[in-house]
Amino acid sequence: MTIRGIPFTAIVLAVICAHALVACDNGSSANDPDASTTDSDTDTGDDPLDGFFSLDAVHDIEIQVDQGAYDSLVDNPKTYVNASVRIDDVEFEDVGLRLKGGFGSFTPIDETESPPWGNSAPGKSGFIIDFNRYVDGQNFLTLKKLTLNNIKQDPSGIQQYLGYELFRAGNVPASRSGFGRITFNGIDKYLYALIETPDNDEFLEKWYGADDGNLYEGEGSDLTGDSFDYFDQDNGDDISKNDLLEVAAALDAIEPGDDIMAALGQYLDVEEYLTFAATEMYLAHWDGYGWSTNNFMIHHALADDTWTFLPWGIDQLFDSEELLGSYEGVMKSPGPSWESPKFGLDAMFSGGRVHALCIYFEDCSELLHQAFLDVIDRAEEIDLWSTALDARTLVEPVMNEEAQEFGDPATVDYYMDQVLDFIEGREEALSQWLPCLVGEFVDNDLDTFNACTEDCNDLEPSVHPGATEVCNYRDDDCNEVIDDDPGCPDCIDVTGNDAESYFLCFHEASWSDARQSCIDKGLELASIHDEATGTQLVYEFIGNTGIYESWIGLNDITQEGAFTWTDGSPLDWENWIIVFPPEWADYLDCVSYHAVLGWLTYPCDDERAFMCKAP
Repeated sequence: MTIRGIPFTAIVLAVICAHALVACDNGSSANDPDASTTDSDTDTGDDPLDGFFSLDAVHDIEIQVDQGAYDSLVDNPKTYVNASVRIDDVEFEDVGLRLKGGFGSFTPIDETESPPWGNSAPGKSGFIIDFNRYVDGQNFLTLKKLTLNNIKQDPSGIQQYLGYELFRAGNVPASRSGFGRITFNGIDKYLYALIETPDNDEFLEKWYGADDGNLYEGEGSDLTGDSFDYFDQDNGDDISKNDLLEVAAALDAIEPGDDIMAALGQYLDVEEYLTFAATEMYLAHWDGYGWSTNNFMIHHALADDTWTFLPWGIDQLFDSEELLGSYEGVMKSPGPSWESPKFGLDAMFSGGRVHALCIYFEDCSELLHQAFLDVIDRAEEIDLWSTALDARTLVEPVMNEEAQEFGDPATVDYYMDQVLDFIEGREEALSQWLPCLVGEFVDNDLDTFNACTEDCNDLEPSVHPGATEVCNYRDDDCNEVIDDDPGCPDCIDVTGNDAESYFLCFHEASWSDARQSCIDKGLELASIHDEATGTQLVYEFIGNTGIYESWIGLNDITQEGAFTWTDGSPLDWENWIIVFPPEWADYLDCVSYHAVLGWLTYPCDDERAFMCKAP
């Protein structure tokens, strides 16, 4: 699928290496391919990266590119160009540089205005620095790559540092993180998160004892037979991806009544996965593997044929109320939650299938329950709250400078407070739902219905099986249909930013039935012609009903690949974010608008909510 000599005495050298944080030796320079860790580092076992990735300082990083390289970054942002980089007092004259980021975080290098939300400076691109690309053996404190995350999706600035700390405390292979203030061609871009890139040999050898394993990055992909090929491979000589397909086939073969721990343990380090998953959910990482099969890595160690999960792209944490739903991340949806694991394309957007299987099988869900308890204890043991306060103290001055010029400093305080409040209340929030994982009866709203198996909203006593359906855009009786009383309207009337009249219809139907329903109302399936209106409509849908995805009038039923609107209007704005493989095209002919993933093609017989528009 198509969002980094000793001219005087040995003491001087030691001070330079310690403060400059560069891999060096007697007579070595930063650009010397033979540069290596100092003897003092080797003898003591100290890792200078621990000092670099810490709360000791916000590092100063200057990036310079010439006009040709700049133009290349504009036209081909993910292609490396030659750059010079200075990190604190250490200069590299010849490194590789490219932009990074996907939907939501990617920022063009030539952006001239700040985005309408947040506090970001214009053109605040994320970067990957490849020290080794043009000078063989060149590295920075053994790092061949360093990721500079633009924290565009983290208005607190501190989420990634805290998240990676908690993962590593549980012995989950996870990056180290720190902070830097970046200037690009002399222009201040303010605070970035500095991330240890996992495809560094040093990282792989530290966690796995070898750097020859296959490392894959997941972005909306899962261990399924129809999506395995859309993992990005970041390390490993075998690029066939057959090992991913083998695991997907093994998961397909699991059936009710199987020994789930033996089935998963044939491939996965199950204990590591459970710690990884519980930590994701503790942090409310809604954009990670367990919740949405996005922003994670998976590693295949060749020596023992074992797979482990790694966190990656964890810049949207600590906000369970908005996106993880009422069950605070313990399970996918109120209940029953995940009555049966999803497979194939359906699994890609329904949470990680390994996690779904673990919830479904009692033997695994009981171990997941213990993993949650362990991560709660672990957050207390490392005093995550105090670490958050220390991180805030370090970066808040830089964050406020940027906000003062490009946004609102009050939002910095708001989101930093949110992180601290989240950590303080997380144990209590999770504890409401954790008993579901061990088969206990949970009834937080005291309506006598079990939240784990019956009640679809255990925070509202008037919502439960058999309740009276009220016209309020929600499912009061837990039959998975919103406002199904005949006296309730089935659409919400909205005036778009484009001044057109739209109707957001929440009773699911196939694409053709949805179109006919619109026509029966004197309307047509909606065409959308600008980003502002599209964003408005999908978030009106979410805000009123919780529905993230709905049919629109776009389709290629008449001619494969030639998408047209049913109302005959021009296709003058497009919102394709994910592109499915060509071989799927024959049966993916109708378009749905997803609030996060943009326009997606699906079989027209699928049932979804839909948008109508006045002609």
